[in-house]
Amino acid sequence: MECFVYPRKIWPQFDLGDICMGVPWSEAPFVVNAECFAQRFHVIKHSHLTFHIQDPRVWGGVEYNDYREYNTIEFCTILDRFMTRYSDLRESPVICYFLRKLKLEIKGHYPEVCHKMNSRSWNQLTKFAKEYTDE
Repeated sequence: MECFVYPRKIWPQFDLGDICMGVPWSEAPFVVNAECFAQRFHVIKHSHLTFHIQDPRVWGGVEYNDYREYNTIEFCTILDRFMTRYSDLRESPVICYFLRKLKLEIKGHYPEVCHKMNSRSWNQLTKFAKEYTDE
């Protein structure tokens, strides 16, 4: 998910935490916020409305693992705040998508994950997974 269109008037309501842009999980807070605050939230799939010039996917390199780890934890923190305020989010297909993606990240099965999280991060994520993903 790369392109977000939303009314300017909902921007002040957004809770984006301290996400680092340009690395994994940077899009997730925008989606959660749009899901909660937009009147007509819609995801357009497979439309190729954006593109990357020379897309080398540098964000997936091991030199960015600390950013990925940070964003994963930060997104869980943001999502936890939203799940507390909006209990019906568990029914959202988009939120379910991110929860499944988080489970893969936490379990280490995500193909481009080539990092080991520190024990504090691992403990935070597994706690989150148990609470929200019925694991």
